[in-house]
Amino acid sequence: LTPLEKLKRLAASTPEELTKSLGTKAIDGKEFDMTEYPRIASYVANTAAVPKKRALTWVMKLIEEIYDARYTHDITDLQKEDASTDPAERDSAIFPIFVLDHISKRYGLQKLVDQTAWDLLYTVHCLRKNHLEIEIFAQFLQEWYDPDDLLFFMYLRSVIQKLLNVSFKNRWGSES
Repeated sequence: LTPLEKLKRLAASTPEELTKSLGTKAIDGKEFDMTEYPRIASYVANTAAVPKKRALTWVMKLIEEIYDARYTHDITDLQKEDASTDPAERDSAIFPIFVLDHISKRYGLQKLVDQTAWDLLYTVHCLRKNHLEIEIFAQFLQEWYDPDDLLFFMYLRSVIQKLLNVSFKNRWGSES
């Protein structure tokens, strides 16, 4: 399957369907339950990439970049006011699919996409209990919240950035 076909297949499947084909994976001597993140785990499950826990700054910059891209995407869609398309029905409305698509567009090469997706997933899983920002992102990856909740969260994030004149992405330094 091409990466695009893979994303379309993931979007067409329910998390429950995807969970059936997932299990645990031994990473760094610990069992990682891939069923917690069905869509993104299904994407990386059969890749040759070996997940690595990355630095907090790396994961937070990537998360903030993803939020910025998603908010821009959603605002553009809302401004188009295309009444014939239900936003919840589009593949990109599914947050894990959007994340994978974003990584794919940013890195291009399949090996880099696979590695980055795995590193993001594993790092988020490892750091989520100690960092509220990562916990919230993890819950969006797990699809605990729907696209409307995500849009509301990103709207509030945008308002806070404007009111406080800060950039959440830039506060994590220049490491990439």
